[in-house]
Amino acid sequence: NLIPQITLLLPLPPLPSAVQAQSMVTLACVVDGGIRYTNTGAGSAYSMNSNGLFTSNRLDFIGREDLGGGYNAHFRLESGFNLGNGAFDNTNGLIFNRMSYVGLGGWFGSLDFGRQFTVAHDVIYDYDPFHFEYPGIIPLTPATAGTRFNNDVKYSTTYGPFRLKAENSFGGMADDFNAGAARSVGLQYKWGWLNVGGVYTYRTVLVGTTYTPDNYYAFGAALTFGPVVFAGGMMNDNRDSTPSSPDVRTLNYW
Repeated sequence: NLIPQITLLLPLPPLPSAVQAQSMVTLACVVDGGIRYTNTGAGSAYSMNSNGLFTSNRLDFIGREDLGGGYNAHFRLESGFNLGNGAFDNTNGLIFNRMSYVGLGGWFGSLDFGRQFTVAHDVIYDYDPFHFEYPGIIPLTPATAGTRFNNDVKYSTTYGPFRLKAENSFGGMADDFNAGAARSVGLQYKWGWLNVGGVYTYRTVLVGTTYTPDNYYAFGAALTFGPVVFAGGMMNDNRDSTPSSPDVRTLNYW
């Protein structure tokens, strides 16, 4: 596969004021394509690998505005696409299916609003030896409905070697603040060759016509010595079901 990664920096025109803020919009993309040969025993075929074999094809618009005093406003719009025909890489036709959020940053950290990676993704990313690229081995989907939340408010901050993240994904259900919502908190300690951390997510999942609790937690560690990395961890997901069906538990070690 050929996987070029391209980044273009597009500075905005200066503002007509005595004190000008620094504005920057970055256009970035990853394009992964190649030729695939498949032999099933019943026959063989050649095809174009259009959806990304190693990583996903994506186009990003990343903006940042320096507000002065150490504050900034920022946004990210990220769209996935099929390289072979230019179509969106999702069946719902969402233009920014991967990420679409806006936020404010400063001495306090960063507060972001919109569709974005979950706290579980951000934490466990460091402890998946392949960082969710091919072949990813860490199943996040049981608790996090994939690696992103819609209608998510996420807070991130750094204090010395500690990294703290917390989020609330709004369910948007009338008269029920918890239905369809999700909340997570993650903490990491990064110092030199050592990186350890964990995450806990609680959400309510629609099973039939009833929203039931889903509890997810994961822990991991990564030890880095030059080009060599040792990484591992565990995750546990417990989802309550309706009285007529059994609860579901997913447990993984890596």
